[in-house]
Amino acid sequence: MSQERKSLSRRAFLATTAAGIVGLAAGATIGSKAFPEKMTETITKTITETRIQTTTQTSTISDVPLHEQVWSFEIPPSIPEKDIIDVLSTDILVIGGGISGLVATVSAAEEGVSVITLEKGDSPFQYGWWYGVIGSKLHKERGINIDKNHVWALLQRAGLFRIDPRLIKMWVDNSGKVMDWLLDIIEDESGIKYDSFPIETHPEKVHNGEPPKVTIGGIEVLRYFPTAILLPSNTVVVPSLLKRIEKLKGKVLFGTAGVQLLKDGDKVVGAVAKTKDGYIKINSKAVILATGGYEGNKLMLRKYIPEADSIVHVLGKPLNTGDGILMAQWVGAAIDPWPHAPMLFDWGLYGTKVPTLENIFRQPWLAVNMFGERFYNEDNIYGYTCKAYFYQPGHFAWVIWDDKWRDEEILLRMGGTVCERTTNKYIDLTTGVFSNEPIIFHKEEWVEELINKGAIIRASTIDELASKMGVPIETLKKTINRYNELAMKGIDEDFGKDPHKLVAIDKPPYYAAKVGPALLVTLSGVRVTPELNVLSKDWKVIKGLYAVGNTCGGFFAYEYPVAVTGDSMGRAITTGYIAAKKAVEYVKSL
Repeated sequence: MSQERKSLSRRAFLATTAAGIVGLAAGATIGSKAFPEKMTETITKTITETRIQTTTQTSTISDVPLHEQVWSFEIPPSIPEKDIIDVLSTDILVIGGGISGLVATVSAAEEGVSVITLEKGDSPFQYGWWYGVIGSKLHKERGINIDKNHVWALLQRAGLFRIDPRLIKMWVDNSGKVMDWLLDIIEDESGIKYDSFPIETHPEKVHNGEPPKVTIGGIEVLRYFPTAILLPSNTVVVPSLLKRIEKLKGKVLFGTAGVQLLKDGDKVVGAVAKTKDGYIKINSKAVILATGGYEGNKLMLRKYIPEADSIVHVLGKPLNTGDGILMAQWVGAAIDPWPHAPMLFDWGLYGTKVPTLENIFRQPWLAVNMFGERFYNEDNIYGYTCKAYFYQPGHFAWVIWDDKWRDEEILLRMGGTVCERTTNKYIDLTTGVFSNEPIIFHKEEWVEELINKGAIIRASTIDELASKMGVPIETLKKTINRYNELAMKGIDEDFGKDPHKLVAIDKPPYYAAKVGPALLVTLSGVRVTPELNVLSKDWKVIKGLYAVGNTCGGFFAYEYPVAVTGDSMGRAITTGYIAAKKAVEYVKSL
């Protein structure tokens, strides 16, 4: 490769920097104060001059590959030594106080080393209740046996083999043991017996005695596995871990964000962090990056997630701005190749300023595009549904149903499971251990509120519905007539949907919702070894540096395979636990 090809062209630098400066105003990960004043002035002046010279152009053309471009969020901050207000020391530094970070903290501290954990937020908060594992004591006691090799193979295939099979094998082989360890901590610290927690068996997906699955034309293409144990994260898991950390003399510093790693030769030896009072330096013998993904970083999403501009709502933490991934890159780490894997949900309801928990429009009713035409098998899992939406004009779908939605038996027939669930008939997630953290995703009053807001359309006739949707009336009527015909036949000749979920649209009033992708988290990150050591761009271990949870890559590609339920949270606890043990071994070897 020529030197010209390796380096960032002036034109490309201007283009990417211009995009970055605009994006910073919208909340990208590095604010303008992170740039030296002289550099900021120079960039702004250059952009202004370039715009004047190219006023006839609508965009700047670059022939530099995306992975070689440098966007503004990728420029490391300049932190003068004089701005450091305090210096701390510890054996292991964990950056990020989510589930993977807190698990790592306990896992390391119980080995007798000192641990400091930094959490960007002012208080602990964790999304997610489904913790996917294989072979836990809870599974064994309830007679739930999962074929490890089946799951291992499925996850490799789901990632089209653009993953590291060794990382998946690490989760498959160790997740049950780590869950047993976590359940023991919860029982000791909260007093809740480990057998109080339910396992997600997807009972709504079972009909005619068959296993929970997705079919096309009667052929099984996906099977749902009962991997997930449901744990109330914020009222049970997080408090239990914090109590254990306190007993082990670990420290969690809230309101403290890691911003830059420290290196001594080929070793990472700590980090600089930012508090509300200023910067602090933490010297350590090893660092574990547990900052999650970058769902809160608009520019980073635009660079790495193809669907970024089509995302209606971001459901994940705004504070997750890719800090750990960026810090690792600044010390030479490799990251997953483009495109990155998002965890998309068909929860992007247009007409709402903030995400709704309501699930009625996420059921496998009839879906049509902007022309009123049906375009896919609606009985699909969240992210795959979003991929289908993304392939359509405008990157959205109209989801259409009728007044039979008020019948619980119809809702059960739709098979909504996990966070697509519309009923607690089979698994009640509002009582017992969930009394203080109820999981509810459907209420009739919520639907009425969305109708009153105009986010869900209600109409007395199909003509009126089509008119309000803005789609061709005759086309929509033809589409619905054909759909009703297939429902009567009991076979989907057009797209192969499970006949059990073919529910005719024939009982007024009729409803429609415009739906696009929503993003929960990003799943790609820093390249790591099976021991969670971070790898450099020349594929060498960066000594003293580890990455866990959604900060590390190699596990998912393209999309989240929710059929192996909860493997994102399961990966978080498993990688956090193992990385900490490996970091302790490294520290004790020094």
